Amino acid sequence: MRVFIRAIRLLNHLCIGLFMITFVLPNKNNSDKAQVINSWSKQLARIFNISVVVHGKPPCLAPQNQMFLSNHISWFDIFALYTVFNSRFIAKSDIQSWPVINKLCAGAGTFFIQREKIKDTKRVSDSITTALKNGDSVTFFPEGTTTDGTYLKPMKTSLIQSIVDSQGRIQPIYLNYRERNGKHSAAAAYIDDITMGQSLHTLLSSDGIEVHLHFLASIDASQHDRSSISSAIKASLHEAHVNFHQSSDKHALPEH
Repeated sequence: MRVFIRAIRLLNHLCIGLFMITFVLPNKNNSDKAQVINSWSKQLARIFNISVVVHGKPPCLAPQNQMFLSNHISWFDIFALYTVFNSRFIAKSDIQSWPVINKLCAGAGTFFIQREKIKDTKRVSDSITTALKNGDSVTFFPEGTTTDGTYLKPMKTSLIQSIVDSQGRIQPIYLNYRERNGKHSAAAAYIDDITMGQSLHTLLSSDGIEVHLHFLASIDASQHDRSSISSAIKASLHEAHVNFHQSSDKHALPEH
């Protein structure tokens, strides 16, 4: 019964989201749009009983000329980040085939990219640079795919050139999920052959998990080249990943 009630709440919330994307957001300025998306995303987290835990110094709600990059575990990652700040995302083109989620992402200004095509990467990179110079912020997942959160995949960081060209700031974010008892959780992981329906059912059935967002030290991209920024960010994310799992192992409560 609990899952059924949550599912009804989710369906209603998604309908509200589609309505806002279609009729409300187009008439909002950036600040008001950020407030609407932030509020909707927080309610989505409550429906799934997911607590968002913020570490470090997060950006303001509507940052300008800033790039963020994060490791990637779940489709929910995007909405977890929306509970803290508003940004345009860079997502793989596969998301365009996901029902409902595709319209929500597209309506929020997501850049869709076919990473295997060099020409498409160049097209998206140029669009991102223009958006950043116009005062937008942009977030992407350099691993290019999701994991279960127990490891980091090699990162593709060519898109960092856009923030170098716009002379803005870039901030890495390390995210991961925990159960309420402190243990690492893979409940939100959207990996392997898991379907969207299965993922939704797992989250709706959950007794509650936490998504931890670690906002790491930002870098002034105008003072560095892409290579040095990439190296610094990879090292920062790796350190945060190790610390997170050491903390999970240390503070996890024993099962009864």
